[in-house]
Amino acid sequence: MMKKNNYDFTVPHRQSFFSIVMILWKTIRVIAAQIFPILLVLLFGKTSKSPTYLVIAAIIIGILAMVISIIQYFKTYFYISDHELIVHKGILKKTKTTIPFEKIQSIQFQQNVVQQMLEVTQLNIETAGSEKTEFAFHAIEEEKAHALRDYIFSHKQSLEVATDDSLPTATTETHHAYRKIMSLEIFDLLKVGFTENHIKSFWVIIIFFYWIFQNLQEAGMDVEAYSEQVSEWNWTFRIVIILLALLLISSLLISLIRVTLSNFDLQFLRSENGFKITRGLLSKKEISVPDQKIQIISWADNLLKAAIGFKDLYLSQASSTRRSTKQLIKIPGCSQTHVQEVIKEVMGDIHLENIPMQGVSPQYFIRFTVILSITAILLSSIFYYINDLSALFMIWILGFYLIIARYLAYRKKRYGFNESTLYIRGGKWGHRADVMQVYKVQGIKIKQSPFQRRYNLCNICLFTASGQLDIPYIPVGDAHSMIDVLMFTLETSRKPWM
Repeated sequence: MMKKNNYDFTVPHRQSFFSIVMILWKTIRVIAAQIFPILLVLLFGKTSKSPTYLVIAAIIIGILAMVISIIQYFKTYFYISDHELIVHKGILKKTKTTIPFEKIQSIQFQQNVVQQMLEVTQLNIETAGSEKTEFAFHAIEEEKAHALRDYIFSHKQSLEVATDDSLPTATTETHHAYRKIMSLEIFDLLKVGFTENHIKSFWVIIIFFYWIFQNLQEAGMDVEAYSEQVSEWNWTFRIVIILLALLLISSLLISLIRVTLSNFDLQFLRSENGFKITRGLLSKKEISVPDQKIQIISWADNLLKAAIGFKDLYLSQASSTRRSTKQLIKIPGCSQTHVQEVIKEVMGDIHLENIPMQGVSPQYFIRFTVILSITAILLSSIFYYINDLSALFMIWILGFYLIIARYLAYRKKRYGFNESTLYIRGGKWGHRADVMQVYKVQGIKIKQSPFQRRYNLCNICLFTASGQLDIPYIPVGDAHSMIDVLMFTLETSRKPWM
């Protein structure tokens, strides 16, 4: 039964008038980014040149962009006709975009702080066979946005039922009551932030200071003079320890802030035929994922996450080309029970513990270790000859770390399969697992290097609509046996991959 609403979408509709405010906000951000180097000159520079004409130029550019954007608002409208969403836009070059209902896979909502205050939302429409968002309304009233989504998917569902109910059809998101799988409270957010990979935050700090350094140089500051003064400091062991502690604390704080901003009030919900994820503090997002669009279910942890029983759950959605961050949905703070529940909802009772697992060849570790050792010896000889003992020490520390990581990866790399399910485990310092239904496979490729050919080994690449899974260094005979089972399932299955 179709859900009724108070909007007649067969007549043209525009976005909210507050979209002009969003345009102004974006314009201000553009101007601020343009004049930031000028502000650095005014604050720190020692140049006598006046940047006034640059400020005026930036303001003129911003005003022109603002005027064009406001005109664009009045020239953009949409309506529905014959089960198609039709969008008109453009000033000098007018375009008409027609999106059939059957192509629409999902409709997502996203709100930043300004949009939340104005009670509008950004509506993104994603279609089958398109890598990017097909179209986006940047400021549409929340009630109208939800009414539009309900209207489209209600009529889309009626079309699918009317066409042919003898074959299984690919499901899309529809308006259903949701039940909660899990949510993240404030204390859970703190635990998730504490157990994140702080190396990423460390590199964020390094890149930030490098960006400041470059901007100061472009602004005319004599940065090298300041660096010479720093080099004259008395770098005692205590100062080094304090700086490292500050860097560690800063990395931890950045991880906590990043996790809180992106996952605040996270709600992971289940409907009859899909999932919905809502989260975000400054930018609130609502993501709907139909079951049939999920290609691979993955979960991973690290040493800290494993200690408190947390796992990061990943849902890989179908996309037209390569696997992308946009198509990979991450739900942090899940337990093993949550992971099993998601697998059961999407794939049924598959009982992963009953799938026989096999390891990869020891050559996966041996070849890497030999090549790395030879490279380390050659580099060590060079640095020993030039008497650079610090570089020599770093080479062996790094080499030892890489060998240990490779050994752990070799010990944990396992794969198993049956007529319906493919299961791959791995990881280094933590654990990772990927599971997918065999009928989702779209292509299989065997790769074999000259070294692998000598030991009768190969790599298998399994291609799906959301990317690929690799199984390295397995016997050629086992690879062909696996491909025979997978191909039989693919040729006899009538289930749609999306």
